Amino acid sequence: MTELGKPCSDISSFIADGFFLVHTAKCAIRGTTSPDLKVSQFCASLHLRREIECLEPNGLCFLSKNVGLPVCQALLAQWGSPRGVEFGELTSVVVGQKLVQLIVTAWPGRGHERLTKVHLQSLFSRLGMTA
Repeated sequence: MTELGKPCSDISSFIADGFFLVHTAKCAIRGTTSPDLKVSQFCASLHLRREIECLEPNGLCFLSKNVGLPVCQALLAQWGSPRGVEFGELTSVVVGQKLVQLIVTAWPGRGHERLTKVHLQSLFSRLGMTA
């Protein structure tokens, strides 16, 4: 986080700065390293949706083009969003009664760290969180 201009040195400061990490799928599949998209979408529709609605965040970042993007698209449809979201494109969406800034970016591994950083910087900037 310090590389993105938010000095969070540990979990407590991360939470104190208003950040949350929520696992998309919520449903582990024993013995696998690759998530199943149908399982992720089903579990997100039950668990992740309610967590986001309860947390009422100002911003959301979904990680992964292969799982995060379709899960995000499905959640937007459930929230009645008239439009979808494109990978890497900062979008404003209404969740409940709240306007939320949202981006879908790459999982920051396997060489995608730079892209993830650029996308997160645009989200942070929109949220007024630039250093």
